[in-house]
Amino acid sequence: MELRDIEILLTLAQELHFGRTAQRLQLSQARISQSIKGQERRLGALLVDRTNPRNIRLTPLGTQLCADLLPAYRDVRQALDRARSAAGSASTMLRIGIIGGNGHDYRSIWQTFRTRYPEFVLQIRSISFTDPFGPLRRGETDVVIAWLPVEEPDLTVGPTLFTEPVVAAVSENRELAGVKGRSTQRISTVSNGDTVSTSVLGSDGAIHNVSDHLPRYYNRPGVSYLPITDAHLLRWALVWHSESETDQIRALARIVGEFGRPDHR
Repeated sequence: MELRDIEILLTLAQELHFGRTAQRLQLSQARISQSIKGQERRLGALLVDRTNPRNIRLTPLGTQLCADLLPAYRDVRQALDRARSAAGSASTMLRIGIIGGNGHDYRSIWQTFRTRYPEFVLQIRSISFTDPFGPLRRGETDVVIAWLPVEEPDLTVGPTLFTEPVVAAVSENRELAGVKGRSTQRISTVSNGDTVSTSVLGSDGAIHNVSDHLPRYYNRPGVSYLPITDAHLLRWALVWHSESETDQIRALARIVGEFGRPDHR
């Protein structure tokens, strides 16, 4: 059982509510549920009685486990806090990895962080679409902004920064370029990095689905961007390595949680 999973279980034992636990830890409710179910699978027994979703409670096993874990958890957290204090200035930098070049969209968050926590140094760097979590695992970044869902057992998914639609990037001389919006029934094979069947779209060029913010930063001549009216919204959230969580990461997560989930359409 990882330290973050222990923290989730102990917090749920206090709150007895998945939503309040998620809010308190600045995590998604799905992440809380996933953690508890994972612990139950490993133990082979239920820790939480969900008979009444509005009034959950710990099972006898869950109560006993929390009582056994709490002293050890406090000792570990105190040891980590002492180690961070001893590290001094080496631990003041927060390195954020961004997929793409839209760091300007988050300027209000960056400014709030710098104003509220002047003792921390904020560093923004670009990371690759093809290896979004490698920098976390190699210790090159402390947190990344990634699109959901993220289902990596060693990573924590924090609060959502924003949501945005998917748009289709097409050549301006194609049949679809003059259409204001299309359903995925018409653009039926669009997915990240895929090209649409030429039998649907014609024989010249290709079409890709991209994030709605992309045209603001990469507006190339000869390319039109069409909304896909029934596609799921993209959700972008903070993600960090569970075992490398720091005060800086928690501070940033709190600020993002305060800003809510702005819709960048």
